Amino acid sequence: MTISEAKKKWGISDKRMVSLLENDMIADISVDNGKLVFPEYYLIKIPKEGDEITAEYAVRSILEMCDKFGYVDNKLLEIKRDNFVAVITSMEEEGLIKKFTDKYPLYTNLNYNITEKGQKKLKLKKFHLVMLEIGFETKFFSLKVRAERE
Repeated sequence: MTISEAKKKWGISDKRMVSLLENDMIADISVDNGKLVFPEYYLIKIPKEGDEITAEYAVRSILEMCDKFGYVDNKLLEIKRDNFVAVITSMEEEGLIKKFTDKYPLYTNLNYNITEKGQKKLKLKKFHLVMLEIGFETKFFSLKVRAERE
């Protein structure tokens, strides 16, 4: 797969591709006859600019990529390899994913399939309280709540 094909397939911009290459964030790139050869991943998980990378974000990303036969690793999520392995190990212990091979490195999702429990968790949408406004006036009480989907 060429750089242009990879950008199109993965839905990323020139600027983002350059950043990923400069920071060595895409695994398994090789050089053949002076050209970069990209892995044939169906889909990769790349956080959007400004995304906060939390443990929950890592779990959701791993579940999404296991569900969609995509690829994610510690470099793409910009977390330490040990932290990624700890997250994926805890997900396996919790029954969200199941190992089916040892063919790939520990710091990727490629050794795992999503379980039924993992699919249920992936479908959950959480809401967070963003703002609470309470106003008091002489003859009435005003309460405004705004929630935002995660």
